[in-house]
Amino acid sequence: MTQRIKVSFLSIFIAVIAVCAGVVGPMSASAQTIDPCGLERASSSFEFSPELKSCADEGNPEAKAWLGMLYWSASIGGPDEAELKDLTLPSGTSAEDLQSLGHGLLLGAANSGSALAMNEIGAAHFYATYGFKQDYEKARDWLLKAYQAGDQIAPITLAQIHAYGLGVHANAEEAEFYLRESAARGYDKAQCALRSWERETRRIGHSPPLGDYVSDSFPCADEDAYSDSQFFIVAACVFSGPLHLTYACLSGF
Repeated sequence: MTQRIKVSFLSIFIAVIAVCAGVVGPMSASAQTIDPCGLERASSSFEFSPELKSCADEGNPEAKAWLGMLYWSASIGGPDEAELKDLTLPSGTSAEDLQSLGHGLLLGAANSGSALAMNEIGAAHFYATYGFKQDYEKARDWLLKAYQAGDQIAPITLAQIHAYGLGVHANAEEAEFYLRESAARGYDKAQCALRSWERETRRIGHSPPLGDYVSDSFPCADEDAYSDSQFFIVAACVFSGPLHLTYACLSGF
């Protein structure tokens, strides 16, 4: 779920410039104009807002999806009274209540075409979270719907399903297809996994098992650090002197 959290610098920049230039009134009014349903706030900071609740009540699929995710998140470890107050829920609302409320919102959003909601329901079946039992068949069904609706994260989970043969026969080609789909849609973890897998394929001369690269435990942060180190090594090689020395340097790395 936290994979969804992104910061939209553009919307923040526009709001700040507008206020500073006197084009609009207070920041809150500007934010409401730019993000009337609180979707940007939910996706960037994973925060509840009255606007989000209002739009969800009016049937906005994406607002329902994000509100459902917020309820599910609050259910982890049992909600405290401060959390319930922030979510404008009655005192004494239980974790089970939040799971049920979240599921209802996400299911409604999914049935209205929200790829985000489809992926979250599929992930809940896949990882056995938020009161769901692990069910790879149901997970695959929902993740396929999410993929077909354009979600960027669902394909890499489908890659895991096919790489490890979870509820299906293991199929390396299908796993690679879905990994590439996720990477092509801009999901950074999939791009990281694909780069690493392709680099290792070149290094050893054949394709290593893809499952290791699409698993949740794959250390993409380390891979990114490796990529950063490559940049500085190449830069050092380029500025090392005569052309023949540069070539020798690059050949050794």
